[in-house]
Amino acid sequence: ILIVLNKKEKDKLQTELDKRKIYEESLDEIDNSPEGITSLDLLNRGFFKEWYGLGYNYTYLELAKIFEKKEQGNIADFCRKMSEILYLGNEIKTSEFNNLKDVFHQIIKKS
Repeated sequence: ILIVLNKKEKDKLQTELDKRKIYEESLDEIDNSPEGITSLDLLNRGFFKEWYGLGYNYTYLELAKIFEKKEQGNIADFCRKMSEILYLGNEIKTSEFNNLKDVFHQIIKKS
């Protein structure tokens, strides 16, 4: 029985690693363009739904508050930055966009 449980746990862990890899590869393909911002938004929301059970209906500011309560300030800061970009219409420099992607890479790895 223990062997079966260990195999199930190993399979579950491998599935999670595979999902993370898919998110990371998808993130690497996103460029700094209006379509890229939309793709980043969809990828973020899909990740937050899958890993944290948070639906697509939350705004980024609402997500930031949720992550603050969970004491995950780096994710909360990321959500606030996404809110600025999406809802305030702020243009984003390539360096800022790449930094945002780097932060999201770290979120994926630590989740």
